[in-house]
Amino acid sequence: MYICLCKGVTDHKIRQVVEDGARSWREVREITGCGTQCGKCACTAKTVAQHAIKDTLIASADDLAYAIYSENLLPHRYIAIFMSLLCSVHYSY
Repeated sequence: MYICLCKGVTDHKIRQVVEDGARSWREVREITGCGTQCGKCACTAKTVAQHAIKDTLIASADDLAYAIYSENLLPHRYIAIFMSLLCSVHYSY
């Protein structure tokens, strides 16, 4: 679905930019140009970016927690602490 008609940015493009390493709305905006012309798409684009970032961070945390658990590198309580810290990540706008 097109999010930004001015720059031709789709929700797929926003998700791809996040998968490629963008971790804030500012980075997504700089890479795609989304929300930089008329601004009408900014709220929707920001929401899509935030959901994509959250999903990416959760997937990374799940992979890391599995690796730590399967290798018995840390006691279970440290994994729980790590997961709670990761879930409290704040987005930079």
